[in-house]
Amino acid sequence: MNEPPNKIWGNGINLSGLWSTDPMFFTYNDEIGGWWHSDGNTSIEKLGVYVVKSKNVYTFSSTNKREVLIWTKGVIAALDMMKRWASYDA
Repeated sequence: MNEPPNKIWGNGINLSGLWSTDPMFFTYNDEIGGWWHSDGNTSIEKLGVYVVKSKNVYTFSSTNKREVLIWTKGVIAALDMMKRWASYDA
């Protein structure tokens, strides 16, 4: 089995909103079996798109910061569209 990359970029969204408007840097931790952010409040379990249903969390991660930036901008655009639709008065 391949060793997981030591450092990745990632971001996530939960019921409180997007974790960050910019890609976040995560470091692999053997104890948790995933990557953690230095803020101590966020972690990522798997590379790519991952859904943690029990926590209502969606994450995206990659070794490529640009891929995470594109995903993050897409989430921001989707949230902005939903805000506009929610405030639409027919």
